Amino acid sequence: MAYGSTTKTIKTRLSEKVNKWANSITDETVKKAVLKDAMVMGGSIASMLLGDDVNDYDVYFRTPETVDLVAKYYLGVYEEKSGNCGGAMAVHDSVSNIKGDVERRIYIEVPSEGVLGVNPDDENLSLPVNDPESYQPVFISQNAITLSDQIQLITRFYGEPDEVLKNFDFSHAKNVYVHDGKKVILNDLALECLLSKTLHYEGSLYPIASVWRMKKFIDRGFRISAGQQLKIMWQISELDLSDLDLLRDQLVGVDSVYLADLIRHLSEKNSAVDSTYVGNLIDRLFV
Repeated sequence: MAYGSTTKTIKTRLSEKVNKWANSITDETVKKAVLKDAMVMGGSIASMLLGDDVNDYDVYFRTPETVDLVAKYYLGVYEEKSGNCGGAMAVHDSVSNIKGDVERRIYIEVPSEGVLGVNPDDENLSLPVNDPESYQPVFISQNAITLSDQIQLITRFYGEPDEVLKNFDFSHAKNVYVHDGKKVILNDLALECLLSKTLHYEGSLYPIASVWRMKKFIDRGFRISAGQQLKIMWQISELDLSDLDLLRDQLVGVDSVYLADLIRHLSEKNSAVDSTYVGNLIDRLFV
């Protein structure tokens, strides 16, 4: 029988993990910024509370300056290791989200393929194993940088914990570790959902991505009521998915090359797009 970890144990484990990763950074300016601004949120804390194995540690940052430093640093490391970074760069942008609010974000633009490296979420691919160094970039998408040794650096969202958590769709993941101060912040509803293995949908700016996440959590033993599913469906029904800029934005966190290919094909079509065309296109592109 597996026992869950106490907050003291979680704090110790996450402190050690962040420090070990930070010590792998050779640029002292980046290292100092990381130690000051790093926060761990999401599934890793949930897994530790439940006594489950941790798949990866999602690291967020409190300031755009640190996100920028981290993104540029690992793009440099990737280019040094691979010899080619595909012209990727960190881009600062402000866009209007589906609520009409202006949202500041940083994304990594990869002009060639849209992504760099090997996607660790693709079951048909394996990570490179010929690099003995720890915490090396293995996959870079528009939204995140995946390192070896279970670290994923989220570049798209940043801010203080409450600000970042506004982007979280399911309640059970809304616990936080703040490295500067070594604090674990637990949410009452998150704990209730973890104990009952229940998905509670709080609404999201990205409800399409929530469908993928819902499937992932169901595979891990969570359950979701018809009412909670309807909340996701209702939000999606309010979106105009024929707007390709909106569709592309809605696929945040869904780092599939197939979906990038889908967007490209839809962009090249001159006539109107309907559900039949999209369905046939998906059947052709997805394996």
